[in-house]
Formats: sequence, C-alpha cells, structure tokens
Amino acid sequence: MKIKEISYVEGLEKAAKFFEALGHPIRLAIIKCVLESREASWSDIVKHLELLFGRMNPNTVNFHLTKLVLDGVLEKRGNKYVIAEKVARRILAVIVEELGSRDI
Repeated sequence: MKIKEISYVEGLEKAAKFFEALGHPIRLAIIKCVLESREASWSDIVKHLELLFGRMNPNTVNFHLTKLVLDGVLEKRGNKYVIAEKVARRILAVIVEELGSRDI
C-alpha cells in the first residue's frame, strides 16, 4: 500500500469511529446538550439526560461521555465538555438541526 492510500484508509477509519460514536440516542442527547450551551459540566449533562430519559446511572453517563471523548467528538476542558473541533461542530449542528428542537 502506498503512503497516500494508508493516510486515506486512516482517515476513513477515523471517520467511521466518529460516526459510530453518534450511533446511540444518549450520545446524541449529550451532543445536543453541549452544542446548545457551548460547554457543559458532567452534572449539566446528567440533568439534561434525566429530563429526557428519566433517572440515569452515573456509569452509563460516564460510558457514553468517555466514548464521545475517545472517538474525537468531545473534548474535556477542565470540568467542562466541549465539541472537539470546528468540523465536528458543523457536522453535528446539521445533524442536531435535523433532529428538531424540543422544548424542555
């Protein structure tokens, strides 16, 4: 495999992980929470999730937050979570817009 092909394949793998991270309603709700507030603490996210899904197990919230961070969707800055990069923000904004708004 040529170097150009390797970097292309690596890019595809990174994109696949990114989109895999979006494949769960809880993770989409977390992303929407962070997008709407620009940054969110763990407790902000839990409050948002509990309004939507009812009582949340802290381990479940941690699992989904960790997946979003490891897959490059979110970054942790201090005690807040933010969308990882400009490209991610643009892609996610379109996806969340398609989900429609919900007044809570």
